[in-house]
Parts: sequence; structure tokens; C-alpha cells
Amino acid sequence: PNFQTCALYQENIPNYGFKADILYIQPEWVNKHYDTIVSKNPRGTGEDDYAFLIITGNTNPGLSLPSKFNYAPISTSESNYDIGTSIDVGGFPGAPASILDLARAGSLKTDSTEITDVFTLEKNSVDVISTDTTPVAQRGASGGGVFRNGELIGITVTTSGSGRNAKINALTTDYINRDLRSDLGTGISAFISGDVRGRSARFIEEELPALAELLGGQL
Repeated sequence: PNFQTCALYQENIPNYGFKADILYIQPEWVNKHYDTIVSKNPRGTGEDDYAFLIITGNTNPGLSLPSKFNYAPISTSESNYDIGTSIDVGGFPGAPASILDLARAGSLKTDSTEITDVFTLEKNSVDVISTDTTPVAQRGASGGGVFRNGELIGITVTTSGSGRNAKINALTTDYINRDLRSDLGTGISAFISGDVRGRSARFIEEELPALAELLGGQL
């Protein structure tokens, strides 16, 4: 399998999207969890479970990239994560049974909810937040966003409960920012600025082959 290039598709339009290369995937997560990626019900805390991609082209060779993309600013403020804080969540719940089912994968679903619990993976920091019950919390929602006042403050990593009792557990952007600083010496803002393509190329050349070998052995 090609672990270098990904395809990012817009909802319900499987034949139109963007090509993306890996900018960074947390090596520690791959080393710890490479053997669970084929599990039907993987378990985990969310620690180190994040990655960055860089959009490099259009999946339709006749189309070019837009001059700019719509985006949500990233906030890493600790003040975002108080229990009771109103938030918005979005994702594509309803995971396809296989890659062949991509065309009928879940549509984008959004909801307004609130933070009901917080957890730490380290010492006294807020690293994972849990929401109130929400219809977005279904299998396939992982990778969706958690927003406060239009800013991205978390990434869905797991869900808990089922049906009407399901909740989202999200890795905070504050945690990701701190983890990047610890591993690479730079936070999110600086990491996604400057020579991003060069940074991606170096990661693909220097780090990805060993990680791809681990992952490839499971597929």
C-alpha cells in the first residue's frame, strides 16, 4: 500500500477531492498501535493519535487547486476546556464496511453540545474532553472537529456509549500543540508555516519508510 499519498473526498462526492501527502504522523503512536489498525473495535486513550496532511493537488487531473481553502482557525488556549462549555462538533458518522463502500459513507453531520468531562494523559493538563450525548458520536466520526466560537479546539479520537447515549472523546488541540513541542521543538502554528512541502518531503524520506513497513505488515 502507498502510505505516502492520501485522497481527501468531499461529502458524498467520491469522484472529486484532493490529493494529500503526509506532513507528520506521530511515530510513537504507530509503534504502539500498528498491530491494531485492522481491528474491528480498536481501543485506545487517544494519546499521540493525530497526524497532519498537506494538500498537494486535485484528484481530478483537469482541475487545479483553489487559490485558498475555507478553514477554521486553531485555538490552543487552555480556557477552551472548562466543563459546561458550549461547543459544536462535526464529523462523518457511519463508517463504511470497506474502502469499496466509500461512496455511501456517512454524510457530514453537525451538532451543538457541551463539554461534560475532561481527562489528562500527562499530569495536570486537559488532554481529552468528553461531550454530552450527540448523534455525531458514531463509528466513523474519528477525525472530526470540535469547535468553540468557530475555532478548532479538538479532534475526535474515540466515542463511548451507543445509540442515543453515545458521546465524543476528543484530543485537545492544546495537547497536540504541547506534544509537537515536546517531540519536534515547535508548536502547531510554526509547524504548519514556512517550508511545509520541504518538511513533508523530509518526513516521507526519513521517517515514513520504517512506519510504513510496520503498517504494511498488517494489511
